[in-house]
Amino acid sequence: MNTVSWGPTAGFDQNRVFVGAGYRFDKMYRTEFGYMNQYINKGLVTDLIDHILSLNLYIDV
Repeated sequence: MNTVSWGPTAGFDQNRVFVGAGYRFDKMYRTEFGYMNQYINKGLVTDLIDHILSLNLYIDV
Protein backbone atom coordinates (compact mmCIF):
# COMPACT_ATOMS: atom_id res chain seq x y z
CA MET A 1 0.00 0.00 0.00
CA ASN A 2 2.93 2.39 0.62
CA THR A 3 4.98 1.48 -2.47
CA VAL A 4 5.47 4.24 -5.06
CA SER A 5 6.94 4.03 -8.56
CA TRP A 6 9.90 6.38 -7.89
CA GLY A 7 11.68 4.54 -5.05
CA PRO A 8 10.40 3.67 -1.57
CA THR A 9 8.82 0.25 -1.17
CA ALA A 10 6.46 -1.00 1.48
CA GLY A 11 7.94 -3.04 4.31
CA PHE A 12 10.96 -2.76 6.55
CA ASP A 13 13.95 -0.50 5.94
CA GLN A 14 16.54 -2.35 8.04
CA ASN A 15 16.85 -5.26 10.43
CA ARG A 16 19.48 -5.86 13.13
CA VAL A 17 20.33 -8.95 15.20
CA PHE A 18 22.84 -8.71 18.09
CA VAL A 19 24.33 -11.50 20.19
CA GLY A 20 26.80 -10.74 22.96
CA ALA A 21 28.15 -11.55 26.39
CA GLY A 22 29.78 -9.69 29.22
CA TYR A 23 32.34 -10.43 31.92
CA ARG A 24 33.14 -8.52 35.11
CA PHE A 25 36.85 -8.78 36.00
CA ASP A 26 36.37 -7.14 39.40
CA LYS A 27 34.35 -4.33 40.99
CA MET A 28 35.98 -1.72 38.72
CA TYR A 29 36.41 -3.33 35.27
CA ARG A 30 33.81 -4.91 33.02
CA THR A 31 33.99 -5.94 29.35
CA GLU A 32 31.32 -6.82 26.82
CA PHE A 33 31.77 -8.32 23.37
CA GLY A 34 29.38 -9.32 20.64
CA TYR A 35 28.38 -9.68 17.00
CA MET A 36 25.73 -7.73 15.10
CA ASN A 37 24.31 -8.58 11.67
CA GLN A 38 22.69 -5.56 10.00
CA TYR A 39 20.55 -5.94 6.86
CA ILE A 40 19.57 -2.77 4.98
CA ASN A 41 16.83 -2.97 2.34
CA LYS A 42 17.82 -0.44 -0.32
CA GLY A 43 14.88 -0.98 -2.68
CA LEU A 44 16.07 -0.14 -6.21
CA VAL A 45 19.76 -1.11 -5.74
CA THR A 46 21.52 -4.10 -4.19
CA ASP A 47 20.70 -4.63 -0.50
CA LEU A 48 23.49 -4.25 2.07
CA ILE A 49 24.54 -6.75 4.76
CA ASP A 50 27.03 -5.63 7.45
CA HIS A 51 28.87 -7.93 9.87
CA ILE A 52 29.94 -5.94 12.96
CA LEU A 53 32.13 -7.11 15.87
CA SER A 54 31.95 -5.10 19.08
CA LEU A 55 34.31 -4.97 22.08
CA ASN A 56 33.62 -2.55 24.96
CA LEU A 57 35.53 -1.89 28.19
CA TYR A 58 33.77 -0.14 31.09
CA ILE A 59 35.64 1.37 34.03
CA ASP A 60 33.60 2.22 37.12
CA VAL A 61 35.33 4.81 39.33
